[in-house]
Amino acid sequence: MARKLSSGPATEPVTLAEAKIHLHYDATDQNDRIEALIKAARSSCEVETNRAMITQTWVLQLERFPSSVIDIPLPPLQSITSIAYVDSNGDSQTIDSDNYQLDTVSEPGRIAPAIGYSWPSTNSDYLAAVTITFVAGWTEAANVPDEIKQAIYLFVGHWFDNLSEVNEVQTYEMPAASKMLLTHWKA
Repeated sequence: MARKLSSGPATEPVTLAEAKIHLHYDATDQNDRIEALIKAARSSCEVETNRAMITQTWVLQLERFPSSVIDIPLPPLQSITSIAYVDSNGDSQTIDSDNYQLDTVSEPGRIAPAIGYSWPSTNSDYLAAVTITFVAGWTEAANVPDEIKQAIYLFVGHWFDNLSEVNEVQTYEMPAASKMLLTHWKA
């Protein structure tokens, strides 16, 4: 199984204005840097929790279809854009959405064949014969849990305060307080 980001988030769970309030920083000379820190903190929190924080599109590739349910990583799952596969003849096919069930409530999200339908056979000569394109993450920043936002604020503050030309490992590690806030959000 391999996954790849297809389209990153258009917004961040924490705004520049919110981060600047947390930092107690009013000037505009560091806006670009703070925005970059927000993006890096969100990305680090996503890695730490194995979640998508805000709407983004991913591609999941599998060698073949499993016998039944497919767990979709990076909750919360919003939707499935497409399920494509290489059939036993080597032709590319797309499964109609009527032929699978989608569970966006469970974490991780899941898909399974519709009642009376089975996953089709794939061509065993192809690596990654199944490609699932999906949308994950909370739909808007207001839906991102406060604990996750607080972890992002702490991470941004840590990096903002510890910028150094010396490449010290402790400067770039996630602050312990951020890790603690993210603990029960791990998928």
